[in-house]
Amino acid sequence: MLNEQTVNKLHEMRLSGMVDAFRQQQKDNAYSEMTFEERFGLIVDNEWLHRKNNHLRRLLRNAGLHSPEAAVEDINYLPDRHLDKEQITRLSTCQYIAQAHNIILLGATGAGKTYISCAFGNAACRMFYKVKYIRLPDLFIELAVARGEGNYKKVMKTYQGVNLLILDEWLLTPLTQSETRDVLEIVESRHKRGSTIFSSQFAPGGWHEKIGNDTLADAILDRIVHDSSLNPSDQHQLSGMVWKVKKRFRLRHFTVLADKGYYNGEDLEKVKRLGVDAIVSKQKNSDPKNQPAAFHTEQFIYDPTGDFYTCPAGKQLVSRHKKDAPRRLFFDKSACGHCPHLRDCASGERGYRTVSRSQYATVYEEVDERTRQRMELYKLRQRIVKHPFGTVKFAMQGYYFLLRTRRKVRTEVALLFLGYDLKRAVKALGFDAIMARLEAEKQRMKAAFSCFLPFLREFHRMKTQMAA
Repeated sequence: MLNEQTVNKLHEMRLSGMVDAFRQQQKDNAYSEMTFEERFGLIVDNEWLHRKNNHLRRLLRNAGLHSPEAAVEDINYLPDRHLDKEQITRLSTCQYIAQAHNIILLGATGAGKTYISCAFGNAACRMFYKVKYIRLPDLFIELAVARGEGNYKKVMKTYQGVNLLILDEWLLTPLTQSETRDVLEIVESRHKRGSTIFSSQFAPGGWHEKIGNDTLADAILDRIVHDSSLNPSDQHQLSGMVWKVKKRFRLRHFTVLADKGYYNGEDLEKVKRLGVDAIVSKQKNSDPKNQPAAFHTEQFIYDPTGDFYTCPAGKQLVSRHKKDAPRRLFFDKSACGHCPHLRDCASGERGYRTVSRSQYATVYEEVDERTRQRMELYKLRQRIVKHPFGTVKFAMQGYYFLLRTRRKVRTEVALLFLGYDLKRAVKALGFDAIMARLEAEKQRMKAAFSCFLPFLREFHRMKTQMAA
C-alpha cells in the first residue's frame, strides 16, 4: 500500500522515469544486493534519460523536418556526388551553430540537398538545439497570413528564436518587395545570433538578381555569405583529381587548368603542396551592382610588409585580428568618416568600408598572377572543353534536370550528350555525308555476314545430324 502511494506521488510530480525504474527494482531480486545509494542513483539516472529522450522527441517533432529519418551517417558518398566527407563530418558536430555560422547547400534538383539539410537538422536536435525546417515559399505564405491576422511578430519570433533554421528551395523564384523585407528581417535578426542552412539551386552570385532591390540585396547577402560554409559541387575536388593524376601517370610536376568552380583556397593550397601549378579562373567578388568600379575590392592593394590595405583614396586599412586568423577584416572607421567617397565605397549599415582577407589569400594571389600570365592557355581550355558543356546546358534551358533520382538523371544526361554529338556530327560532316557513310557501313556489314553465312549453315546442319 505504501509503495502504491509513493508511485502515485511520483506520477503527480511527472516523474514517470523514476516510476519505471522503481517498479523494475521491485520485480528483480538482484537489486536487493545493492545499497540504497546505488539503487537510488539508478532510479535518478533512468528519470534523467527518460527526460532527455522526451526532450529529443519534442525537438524532432517541432523541427518539422521533411525527412525526419535523415542522418549524417546514412549519407551516400558516391564519387559523382562530389561530397566532401570530411567537411560534412565536421559540420555534423554542430560547432557552426555554436559559432553562429551558416551553411549554403548548392545543387540541381534531385541532388539530395533536402536530405543533407535534414540530416544536419537531425544532428542538431540530437545535440539539443532548437531546429525549424520550412520551404521558403511556405514561409512567405505563413507570414502573409500572419500579417492579415495581426500576429506577424509572433510568427516571426518563431523563426528568429531557433538555434538552426533550415530554408529549403531558397530563392527558387524572384522575390516581391514584401518578401524581400521579410527575408531581411529574418536574416538580420539571426545574424551572429543563430545559424541558417540555405538550400538552393543557384550560386550566391545569382541571388542578387533574384532579390531585385539592390540596397536590400546588399544587406541580405552581406549577412549571409560572409559567415557561411559553401558546398558547390566542384569545390574541394581539384586536389583529389591532381593526386590521382600524379599517382597514375607518375608525374612529378605539371600544370592543371580548371574553371572558377574549383576556386577554393584550401584546395588550391593542397594542389600547391603536391608540387603542381594551378591555373584557375578567379571568382568575381560580390561587389554591389551600383558601386563604381573604382571602389571594387580588387582596387584595394595589400602590403604584405606593413600588413595593411591601401584604399583608392590613399588611406591605410588595418586589421585587429591575429595574422593566423581564418579570416581578417581590414578597416579604418576614422578615415571613412571623413572620406568624400564613402557613399560610393561603403555598402550596408556599418557606415565604413571593410576588406576581408582569407588565410589562403597568398595562394589566391599566386594563382591569379599565374592565370593572368598564361591566359592564352586558359582560353585554349575554354575552346576545347567549355563549349560542349555550355551548349548542353543551353539545351537544358532552365539549367536543371527534369527527372528525379540518380539513375534517371544519368539517363537524361546520356541523352543530352548523345543529342549534342549527333548535332555536332551533322554540322561538321553534313547530313548526306553521314547517311552515305552509314549506308557504306551497312553494305560492308552485309558483305561480312554473307561470307560468314555458309559457315553458320554448315554448323547448323552438322549440329542437326549429331542430334539425330
